[in-house]
Amino acid sequence: MKRQLKLRWMKWCVLLLLLTWIMETVHNGMELFIVTTTYSNHSRGTEPLPHRLSPRPTQRDVSLRSSRFQGDKEIIKVNDIKLSHTIDQSEALLSEEEVNNVKQKVKQANDDQLILNQETFGPILPNTTVLVVQVHKRLENLRYLLETMKAVTGINETLVIFSHDLWDPAINALVRNIKDFRAMQMFFPFSIQLHAHTFPGIDPRDCARNTSRQSSGKCLGHPDTYGHYREAPLTQIKHHWWWKIHRVFEEVRVTRESAGWVVFLEEDHYLAPDLLHVLHRLLRDKDTLCRHCQVIALGNYNKLNGFLQRNTVTISDWLVTTHNLGYSLNRNAWNLIKECRELFCTFDDYNWDWTLYKLVLYCTRPRLTMLGVSLSRVLHVGSCGTHTKRNACDTKSEVQSAAKSYHANAHWLFPASLQVLNKAAISVKLVKPNGGWGDHRDQELCRAIANNTTAEDSLLSLKSIYQDKIAVT
Repeated sequence: MKRQLKLRWMKWCVLLLLLTWIMETVHNGMELFIVTTTYSNHSRGTEPLPHRLSPRPTQRDVSLRSSRFQGDKEIIKVNDIKLSHTIDQSEALLSEEEVNNVKQKVKQANDDQLILNQETFGPILPNTTVLVVQVHKRLENLRYLLETMKAVTGINETLVIFSHDLWDPAINALVRNIKDFRAMQMFFPFSIQLHAHTFPGIDPRDCARNTSRQSSGKCLGHPDTYGHYREAPLTQIKHHWWWKIHRVFEEVRVTRESAGWVVFLEEDHYLAPDLLHVLHRLLRDKDTLCRHCQVIALGNYNKLNGFLQRNTVTISDWLVTTHNLGYSLNRNAWNLIKECRELFCTFDDYNWDWTLYKLVLYCTRPRLTMLGVSLSRVLHVGSCGTHTKRNACDTKSEVQSAAKSYHANAHWLFPASLQVLNKAAISVKLVKPNGGWGDHRDQELCRAIANNTTAEDSLLSLKSIYQDKIAVT
C-alpha cells in the first residue's frame, strides 16, 4: 500500500514538473515549432503563392508628415496613422547627399567600364567567353562563388562582369581585389537603394499588397491579375535582370559587338571546375549534337549522380524555370528575346524566368532550344533567398555539401565528349502568371530599358503616371 502511494506521489511530481516546464516555456516565448514557409514559384495553385517579403500597411495618405527608424523597420507617420514596412537600411540611405554621391559613383563606373587585370591577361577578343554574375547583397555567398570561380579551368581567359543592384563598399572591395581573371563591375541605376522612398523603390503612398479595390483610390498603383499591388524588392529583381542582359548585349563596349557566348550566373551559385571545359566541348561539337540550339544549359536542379546522368545532354525547348542557372546565350538568342520585349514587359509575373519561359513558348520564333547537360555544372547554394525564408541560414554547410557532391562525381568531370541522351518533346505547358507585375510604372520602366531610353528624367515621367488619378483600377 505504501509503495503504491509512493509511486502515485512520484507520478504527480513528474506531471507537476512537466506542467511547470511547459508554462515557463510559453512564458519565455520559446518557439515550440519552427514553421518554414517556402515561396516556391515552381508549384502553384489556382492563385499564385503570396510574394510578400513582409507586412505592409493597408491604408496610406498622399501627404507624408515624418519618418524615423526603429531598429530595422521604418515607422512612417501619415496623418497620425503609423504605417510600417520592413526596409533594409543598407538599401535605404537616409541622407540625400549620400544618395546623390552614390548615384554619381554608379554613373561614373557605368561610363568608365573599367576592366580589371587586363594588363595581366590581355585584351578582350570578339570570341572571348563572358560570365555575368547578378549580385545583390550576400557577401558570404559571393566569396564562395569567387573561390569556385578561381578553380574553374580556363577562367583566366574569360571576362567576368558583376552586375550589382546595391552599392556596397565591402562587396566592391571584394570584386576589385580579384587577381585571377579579368573583371568588370556595372551597377543597376534604378535600384531601391538609389530611390528608396519613390518609384522604382517604395513610395510611402503606394498601395499595400492587399489593398482593397474600394480603398485603392487613396494610394498609388495598379493591381495585378489577382488584385495585389507591386512589391519593390521583387520587381527590382526582374528589372535588374532585364537591364543586365540588355546592357551586356547592347551597351558594354567590349561585348556589344562580340560574337562569343555569355554565361549567366548569380551570387549564390557554386561552380564545377570543368564548367568552361564542358561549355567549350559543347560548342565544339554543337553542329553534330544540335546545330539549331540557341541555349547551352550548364546547370539544373537535379541531384548529382554521375552513374545515372553520365556525360549526356538533353535537347528540348529551353525549360527556363528548371534551367535558370548557368545558362549560356549568344547574340542570336538575345535578338530573339529582344523581339519579344513587349510581352516580357507586360506579362504579369514578377519572376524573370517564368516570364522568359512564356516568351519561349508563345513568342520567340523559332523557339529557343537548349542543349542541356544532365550532370549539372552549377549548383544553387542560396536556400535562403527570395522565395525561401528560414529562421537560420547555413551557407557554409550548403557549400560543403556542394563540394562533396562534386568530389564524389569527380570521375565524370572534364569529359572528352558528351552524347545526346534524348530529345524531349516540345513543351505545350500553359504558363500561368504569378502576378506582382501589374503596376503600369514597372511596365513602362521595362519598356524604357528595352528602348534604351532610361534616364533620371524618364523616371520623373513614370512617377507621374498615377499623380493625377491616384490608383484608378
